[in-house]
Amino acid sequence: MASYLYTHIIKETLAPLSTITRNIKLDIENNFLIQKIFAKYTDKFRIFVRDLYTNAYWSNIPINIDNFAGTPEYPAKLLKNLLLPPYTLLEYTLINDSNETNNVEICFQGLKTDTTSFPKHRYFQFAFDIPLLQQATGVSNIQPLNTRGRFAIEKLLAYKYNPDLELFVDDIQMIGSIGRGMFSGQINFDNVFGRAVRPNLVPEFSLMPSDSINITLTNPSDTVTAVQVVFDGYEVFD
Repeated sequence: MASYLYTHIIKETLAPLSTITRNIKLDIENNFLIQKIFAKYTDKFRIFVRDLYTNAYWSNIPINIDNFAGTPEYPAKLLKNLLLPPYTLLEYTLINDSNETNNVEICFQGLKTDTTSFPKHRYFQFAFDIPLLQQATGVSNIQPLNTRGRFAIEKLLAYKYNPDLELFVDDIQMIGSIGRGMFSGQINFDNVFGRAVRPNLVPEFSLMPSDSINITLTNPSDTVTAVQVVFDGYEVFD
């Protein structure tokens, strides 16, 4: 199997408080095996990606860039590589929540390869956007998966809109096929979640499409804040 290094690059200039959607074609003659994602930007933004090969989004909601891409030194590594055939269309939406112009460069790095064996899985991130009032205790957020197939979780990621605030996770419950909580007691938020550059790599576990995830958080501070929590892994399909 012949293969060589390849990086597909997206460059955009985002106006303040703007949203753009683009379609681009992977105009390469070989299959593209994506292994890493990294980015450089002026300010934080959110991204929502869909590939037309699987006709599916890579996440359930737009993902904060800190939960999606790393840096060349500490890239977001896909533990299950994402294989796309030649001329796949990628649709991406970029959301600039900043009041400033945002210069964005996103790099998808991996291998051009002539393999003809396509895996029966696809990259997927299941995310929660959770607002937290001041001195909020036991704020519960539940979401059903509704995935196409079994969802295997490999990483726990999060973005804190106020990174210096001390928050706590009361519990994360997997409702359905597992039906168990993840912790013996309340735990510091930063001891549960990493970021794309340094994720919390967990022993792989799976949820079924009909399962739900319930996260309960506490914000003991006097500051209104928000977090985005991401379960990162891959979806298995037939």
